[in-house]
Amino acid sequence: MALVKVSRETWRSYSVDLGRELQATEYYIVYFDAPTTPIAAEMAEGIPLYTQPHPDDSRRLLKQKRPQMVGEESNRMHWEVQCDYSNLVNPQPNPLLRPATIQWDFDNATEDYAYDYASEYPSASNDYGPISGNQPVVNTAGSPFPAVRDAGTWSANYSKNVAPSFTIASEINVMECVNNDNFPFDGATIAQYSAKISGGSLSVIQTENGFQFRTVTYKIKFKNNGWIDYIANFGLEDLFSGGGKRKAIVLPATSDSPAENATTPWPLDEDGIAYATATTKPDRLSFYPYHTTAFAPIFITPAYTVFGGGFI
Repeated sequence: MALVKVSRETWRSYSVDLGRELQATEYYIVYFDAPTTPIAAEMAEGIPLYTQPHPDDSRRLLKQKRPQMVGEESNRMHWEVQCDYSNLVNPQPNPLLRPATIQWDFDNATEDYAYDYASEYPSASNDYGPISGNQPVVNTAGSPFPAVRDAGTWSANYSKNVAPSFTIASEINVMECVNNDNFPFDGATIAQYSAKISGGSLSVIQTENGFQFRTVTYKIKFKNNGWIDYIANFGLEDLFSGGGKRKAIVLPATSDSPAENATTPWPLDEDGIAYATATTKPDRLSFYPYHTTAFAPIFITPAYTVFGGGFI
């Protein structure tokens, strides 16, 4: 069996404008020198390929082909192939080659805090006058007290299609990790330590257009001041100066009371030594509570962005 020729029946062409969707239909006649199948007809050289643009309008892509025999007398050697076009066809039939999607959201949360960023507020003051410089959240005697604040964060779900052989095992080590690099994400550069992988999912194996794939999703949370904890340096014990051993903090005797151990957390300096007074501002400690990894190899761009329920 060999292909003889393919001819486009332009006199039968038509199109439909539905506003949001633009459709069109073309007909081709395929001639063979021996009986064959409808599959051979739709795959014949000269018949448009799936997602190929319409010959007269590049916005409309081939959506489907419908071959049928041209009458019984053709003895399966002559075939008509109907080609339907639409502007809503996904131009990338292979789901593994599609860009990732990014969907933004906001997560409400609260957290304990121990440091006050008063220096960022030029008019900050209290009953004792203006406040300058950042300071621990303490009472007037220098003791910390429970306090919480809103700590909501922007979050994004980043989804990409992966091979059916992909397993979650490779992702275990990145969960709850913070970025140790500056990486591009949705048109912006995310600063080091500002993003954290905080969840995810992996779909079952799916099949689309003959391709098998899975979809892996990462939930990323973003913090402007980074995923670093800043804690006021208080304690009930300190170190002997130069001795390196912990001991209870002993408050000096006064005319009104004998020397005794501190019963409330006491401000400490950077060497772990108690300050002389309870009202001294303690040093601020920085803690890095999460493992880190490079995010750039994970969150590859470009990606389609979804925000507020629609594509942008």
